[in-house]
Amino acid sequence: MKVSELIGAELDFWTARAEVVPAAELEIRPVQRPDPRTPDTICVRKIGTTLIIRLDYSTNPSLWGPLIKKHTIAVSKGSNQTNFPGWYARLGLRALYHGVDGSFGEEPEIAICRAVVRSVFGDYVEDLP
Repeated sequence: MKVSELIGAELDFWTARAEVVPAAELEIRPVQRPDPRTPDTICVRKIGTTLIIRLDYSTNPSLWGPLIKKHTIAVSKGSNQTNFPGWYARLGLRALYHGVDGSFGEEPEIAICRAVVRSVFGDYVEDLP
């Protein structure tokens, strides 16, 4: 799947993987909510047999916020190079060594997460089962 198309729980899963969370500890779970604006699935981290932590990088500022400092990310509206109306997250020099300078997103937090995923995995990731 193209990283530029990742959203929701799948984007959260791959952001966690980019942050070195083992795949065996991650799970995408369905959720039932009465509000149709809420997601149908969420990404969780299972630690042991009882502890489950929701990893919602793409919506939770306490998770995506630290990525800005860790990866030296600058976020701007649109881009001078394209007519993309959304947001662009440009990664710091460390990521440039991997051939990735950033990523676009409809919201700044989505752009940030996609940029982090691209810096580790490139433009494509495996489809989740």
